Amino acid sequence: MRLALLVCLTALPAAAADFWDPAARHEPVAVFPLAVENPDDAALGLSIQLWTMERTAVPRAFIGPHAKQILGMAAHEGLSPDKLGDAAVAALGARLLGAERWVSGTLKRTPKGLTLEATAVKGKKTKQKTLVLPKGAHLQVQAAAQALSDLLFDVEPVKGRKKEAVPVFAASDEAALAAADGVARVLRQPMGIENPAVLDAPELERAIASCTKALAADAANAPARAALGLAYAINGDGAKAIETLKPLDVEWADLSLYWIARFWLVTRYTSPEAGQAVLLEAVAVDPGFLLARSYQGELFSALGKHEAAQKVWEDYLKLAPAEPFVQARLAKALARQGKHDEAIAKTKAALALVATSPELQLQLASRYVDAGKLTDARDMLEGLAKSPQVRAEALVRYGYVLALLGQLDTAQAVLQSAVDKAPAAGDWRTRGRAHYDLALVAAKRGDQDAAQASLGRAWQTGFKLAKVDAPLEPAAKALETADLKRTQAKQPPALAPTLLPKEATLFPLDPVGTVDVKPSPKPAGLDEFRSPFGPSAAPARP
Repeated sequence: MRLALLVCLTALPAAAADFWDPAARHEPVAVFPLAVENPDDAALGLSIQLWTMERTAVPRAFIGPHAKQILGMAAHEGLSPDKLGDAAVAALGARLLGAERWVSGTLKRTPKGLTLEATAVKGKKTKQKTLVLPKGAHLQVQAAAQALSDLLFDVEPVKGRKKEAVPVFAASDEAALAAADGVARVLRQPMGIENPAVLDAPELERAIASCTKALAADAANAPARAALGLAYAINGDGAKAIETLKPLDVEWADLSLYWIARFWLVTRYTSPEAGQAVLLEAVAVDPGFLLARSYQGELFSALGKHEAAQKVWEDYLKLAPAEPFVQARLAKALARQGKHDEAIAKTKAALALVATSPELQLQLASRYVDAGKLTDARDMLEGLAKSPQVRAEALVRYGYVLALLGQLDTAQAVLQSAVDKAPAAGDWRTRGRAHYDLALVAAKRGDQDAAQASLGRAWQTGFKLAKVDAPLEPAAKALETADLKRTQAKQPPALAPTLLPKEATLFPLDPVGTVDVKPSPKPAGLDEFRSPFGPSAAPARP
């Protein structure tokens, strides 16, 4: 995101118009985080990506996914972000992101100094650049971002391009290195809106320490301040987040991490509607802020407002029509409204763009399940299950479908594989669901002892439905009776769940992930934490 300087804080629609021409087509692009040969440079590579997308001429002419969206795509597709400097991996990533041109590269340490080797691609055209970066991380981020921007424009000239100076990332080398480290750690922390994500507390503490160090060296460093505010917000310290973010003025408060933090705070502590208003304002400031649009759709989906989510995804696709994951999200919103044939057709169209995508294959299988087309779902999931990299979630879905089709032996084996593939603390819902479905398989066989044992294991993970399926009612009653007897005998309950990991999520969630929209208690300063752009006046989106 980048915003032209505002003369009048209340003139938000006009300011957005100065930055964004709604009559022009903004070509979808991807700026990938730089690969590195030395792991110590990884944070710098990620910060260069962010700076290219926020403080160069790129967002004036193009639109593109945020670093968080790129990292999320890589995680779902089993792609290592470290490999995105490879041309073939970047080409696949660009297809998965719906980009028409992209730039990727690698940071290398050479005898001449830190060197950027980068390539931009548009169709069959490529343009390469090798640049020895200046000494000092604060100047290296600036120079590398300028080089990536130039490559993206030069691979195929863009009419009306305006050359713009790129500001330095920080005032000193010390501040830049600390800020880059903090920014990168915050970017890598998953954030749950529809689905909860495990909070990596040690990483957030390191991010907070690095950002604090950066601000001690350069009190005006906006990237570190925005990242620090977001880290506090995710960590549940709303008061510190607000106090940290307040000093950002209108020139810097358009940074994406500022808006993400503001959305997080307002949604968690006020209401989902207030959070949506923040996202609308963010899109008004920068209509090409795709992450804000994505959060809009996810928030509506989490709240069960599927028609509103559909509209958000449709608007998103007007800007990035070949983005397959957004097509799949639109399809899911349609399916939740009972429009199954349309949902399946749209998911097939998305999969046709990247036929090898395991995530899109899983989405199509899910749409088949929604529509009751279990044989089609089974056939799709069978292929996915053969991959050594298959995710546990896909195996749970496959086992569930097999159980519905009466293929109980195969279902049991698949569900046990899902348990084995979900050993991490953050996998507790997946592991619990697999145990629950194993209990259903046993109950269908008439083996109540096995059903009771599997249901007990599900409950011990923390996964517990408000009401079990009818075949499991005898097992549930037996387990509850046994635990009651232990309690009466002053013994600890046998089915007490293990200690669950803290999760980074906007809303309190029940054990199966159902949203509770009741806001958390307001932190100090929230009522005075107003937009630096003045009253929200979100104009119509292009």
